[in-house]
Amino acid sequence: MEYLLNQRWFIAICGVVAGWVIAKLGTLLGDRAGPDVTANYSTEINSLQAKLNVAHKERDIAQSRFGELEQAVAERDQRIQEFETAFEARTEQLDQTKTDLKAAVAKTGELRRELVERAEDTVRANVHARDVENELELLQGSGEMLDAELVATQARDR
Repeated sequence: MEYLLNQRWFIAICGVVAGWVIAKLGTLLGDRAGPDVTANYSTEINSLQAKLNVAHKERDIAQSRFGELEQAVAERDQRIQEFETAFEARTEQLDQTKTDLKAAVAKTGELRRELVERAEDTVRANVHARDVENELELLQGSGEMLDAELVATQARDR
């Protein structure tokens, strides 16, 4: 068992040393490729910086356009509000006109009924006046007849 423990320690130490050696070799080989990588990074950074500048300009343009659109929407909202106010006023006028029209129709009906009643009264009055005239003519005719008989009777009596 002791032998296995010592062997495990030996394997662990060998593993650590081997990792260190591989890391050093990687560092040495990586330093040789360093300037190319740095140049690539620099190019990429410049490219990203240019893209960032373009994005900032596009953002500024978009913000400007957004401001214009916001103003247009505000103006449109104001016009819509004005149209709604005008529509409500027209609706109120229409309702008032309907009410006035109903009142005028009712008044016209009432005046028409009153006119019909007066026309009926006038016709009745005219009929009554004719009846009275007829009776007067009969009475005058009867009176004349009576006068004629009286004259004839007085003439006979004499």
